[in-house]
Amino acid sequence: MNMSNQDIPQLDSTQQGASFTTRDILNLLRYILRFWPFIIASLAISLSIAVFKNKYAKDIYRIGAKVSVEETKNPLGSADGSFNIGFSFGGDNAFLEKRKAVLESYSHNLRVAKTLDWSVQYIQEGRFNRSYVYKRGIYEVVIDKDHLQPLNVEFQIELEDDFFKLGAEQLAEVILYDYRTGLTAELKEEFSLEDREFAYGEWVTTGNYRFKVEKGQKFSQNASYTGYKFRLNTYENTANWGMASLRISTDEAKKNSTLLDIQMEGLDRDQLADYINASIAELQNFELQQKNLMAINTLDFIDGQIKEIESSLRDSESELELFRANNLIVDLSAESTSTLEYFIELERNKAELNLQRSFYRYVLDFLRTENNYKG
Repeated sequence: MNMSNQDIPQLDSTQQGASFTTRDILNLLRYILRFWPFIIASLAISLSIAVFKNKYAKDIYRIGAKVSVEETKNPLGSADGSFNIGFSFGGDNAFLEKRKAVLESYSHNLRVAKTLDWSVQYIQEGRFNRSYVYKRGIYEVVIDKDHLQPLNVEFQIELEDDFFKLGAEQLAEVILYDYRTGLTAELKEEFSLEDREFAYGEWVTTGNYRFKVEKGQKFSQNASYTGYKFRLNTYENTANWGMASLRISTDEAKKNSTLLDIQMEGLDRDQLADYINASIAELQNFELQQKNLMAINTLDFIDGQIKEIESSLRDSESELELFRANNLIVDLSAESTSTLEYFIELERNKAELNLQRSFYRYVLDFLRTENNYKG
C-alpha cells in the first residue's frame, strides 16, 4: 500500500509544537484503523504460534538429589586405637572428587544401565510430533536375552482386544546385538517382517529376533491403540545417555563438605528419577564391595600372622625341649627366665591377634548390612 504525505494526518500550522488535541487523536486512530486487516492477521498468527508451542512443545525437566557420604564409625573402636579401621568416607574433598569420578565413569553407568534394563524404547506417534513413552503400561515387549536381537529397526504395533498387528521398518543397516556379552554380529539371514497378526504372549521368532508382546496393566478393552512403535536399545546407549545427562558437583567453598549434588535433565521426570536412584544404589554397592574387600584382606593378613606365630611357638618349644634334654635340666632356673618371658609374650601376641581376628569378622558382618548414604 503506497502512502503519500497527504495520507498521514498533519497538525494544524497553528498547533505546531503544541500538545495533541482531541481532533488530532481521532485522526491518528482513523489512520491506524485503515490497517486493521494486517493487525488482526498479526495477532492471529502470534496466538497460533503460542498455542502450537504450548500444546506440542516438549517440556525439559531437571531432577536433582543431594547425597551425603558419611564416615563409617568403628563400632568396636578401642581407646588405644589398636582396633580402629582407617575407613574414610567423608570430610575430605579429595574423597568426594573420587566418588564423583566413579559416578561419571563409563563402567559405573554401564552397571546402572544393566540394572535398569531399558532394553525396549516405546514410541508414540502424534499428529505433529513423536515422543518416547516411559512406564505407560499399555503393552510390554519381552525380549529373549539369550537370542540375538536387531538394532536399527523400528517395529510398528497396532493393538486390538485379542491380538496385535506387527510390522517393521529398517532405519539403517541392521546389526544384531547380544545382551549377554554386549557384542554385535552380522545378520544370520535377510531381515524381514511382513505385516501380520500375532496373539498376545506368542513368541515372534526368526534367526534375527525373538520377542513377545503382552498386555500391560493399563490396557483397556474396546480401546483404539494406534501410532505405537518400539525399538530395541543397548546397555551401552543407556550408559552413554546417562553420562551425557548427569551433572555432578561438590561444594568447593566448604573444605570438609560431605555432599554430592547430582542433577539430570531430560524429557521424563520419572525416568530421570529412576536413573539417579539407580546410580546412587550402584555407588552404595561399589562402596560396600570396597569395604568388604578391605576387611577380607585384613582377615587374611591376621590369619597369616597367627600361622607364623604358631609356627614360631612350635619351633621355640622344640628348641627348649632339646636344650633341656642336652643339659639335663628338669627344674627351670633363673637362666631360663628370659626364655619363659619370651614365650609368655608370644602367647600374649597370639591371644591379641585372635581377638582382633574375631573383631574383624564382626566388622565384616557389620559392613555388609550398614548403609552409609543418605539422600
